[in-house]
Parts: sequence; structure tokens; C-alpha cells
Amino acid sequence: MDFGLKGKTALVTGASSGLGFASAMALAEEGAKIFIASRDRKRIETAALQIEQKTGGTVIPCTANLNVDEDIAELILTVEEADILISNTGGPPSGKLDHFDTPIWKEQYEALFESALKLSTAFSLGMRHRGWGRIIYITSITALRPRIHMALSNALRAGIAGLAKTQAIEWGHTGVTVNCVAPGLIGTNRLRDLYEKEASEKDLSLSEVLSEKSSAIPVGRIGRPEDLGSTVAFLSSEQAGYLNGLVLPVDGGMHI
Repeated sequence: MDFGLKGKTALVTGASSGLGFASAMALAEEGAKIFIASRDRKRIETAALQIEQKTGGTVIPCTANLNVDEDIAELILTVEEADILISNTGGPPSGKLDHFDTPIWKEQYEALFESALKLSTAFSLGMRHRGWGRIIYITSITALRPRIHMALSNALRAGIAGLAKTQAIEWGHTGVTVNCVAPGLIGTNRLRDLYEKEASEKDLSLSEVLSEKSSAIPVGRIGRPEDLGSTVAFLSSEQAGYLNGLVLPVDGGMHI
């Protein structure tokens, strides 16, 4: 199926690895021109080269720290216009409410919520003027199903979902759709980091803990980054133009 993305321009943040990288790869495979951003110049340049080598597409690496207003402003100037915005940031630290003081909440709010708001506001102007656009936020299953020890993610990811639904209501008539994808257990470095401590506490190997988690997922396995990437590519497509305001779980049925 042709997703109609040839000639479209996409910006993917947090794209040096994991879910952002997989999303950028999937969009490049569909023929979109891709800008990818990360705070680490070497890693984002390596990611761009890998995507180019596999897809033959045009991939422009950008260095930006989404906690820094000047970096966001420079990223917006560099890209200029995007038909597709994939807003992705690294997951916040795990822990209960009492573990975090106000400065950490502020830091994570700026990184996760405020950066998403600034980028979507900036790029939606052109999308709405042209009458076509796709904005997709990579959030977390915690936006639908809060989890213990995930206080920051529970609160901030839910906030992004509320932002997306508001934008979907207000901008849908312009041809711009806004959706969230909410990944569950996906095999990334983030997942390994989250469960290494549990493995140590239970005196088990990480693979044993992940196998235990897999058994609770209806499809019987941990997700792959490509599972999320292909979902993002479809939501970015011409065919997905009537999907708007979703918080779509990509978790193998785990939330049911």
C-alpha cells in the first residue's frame, strides 16, 4: 500500500535510537524527506547515515536539546516547514511522587510537555495554511493506564494526550490530524533500564524478567520498535485522514 508520503517532509525528535529512530526509518521507507533531531550530534549523525543507507532517502540530522528554548527555536528555523511532526522524547525517570522535587517536575515538564507544545504550535501554522498535516505524539501506555513508580510519566504523558485531543478538535477541520501512540512494553534501552532493577531485586536475569512480562501480553511477546514505527507511518498516511484525537495503544493488547 502506498501511504502517499512521497514528497512530504517530516520532523522526528528523539530519533537517534529506539522509538524515534524506528519511526523515522518507517517514514523514510515510505519516501518522506526526514529531519531527525537529538541532543547528541554523533549519535544523530550515525542514525541519519543508517536510515539513508537502508532506504536511500534524504535524512538531515539536527542537534537540539528540547529543554533549551534556543535549541527549539533553531530547530524550527532549520526545518522551516514540516508536513509531519513526530514528537518524541526520552522517558522521564521512574519513581513515586515523593521521589521528585519541584525542580525535577519543572525540568521534565519542559522536556516532555512544553517542547511538544512549542513544536506543534510552530509547525501546525504551515500545515493548517496548506490544508494538510499530521502531528503524532509518542507517549506511553501510562497515559491510559497509570502505573506505580511512574509518577512523572503518568502525569505528563496524560497531559500530552489532553493537548493532542484539544488540537484535534480545534484543527481537524483544516486537514491537520493529531494523534498519540501509547507504546507498552517495547524492546528498547528504556525498557531494559526499567526492569534491570527489578531483575536484581528478584535475583533473576533481565531475560527471565522480560520473559515473565511477555507471558502477560496477549500476543505473547515484547514489542519491537518496528511495531511502533509502522503504526506511526500509517497514522501519517493519506489513508489515516479520518483518524483524529486518538490515544492508540501499541502494546499487544496489554491494556485490555
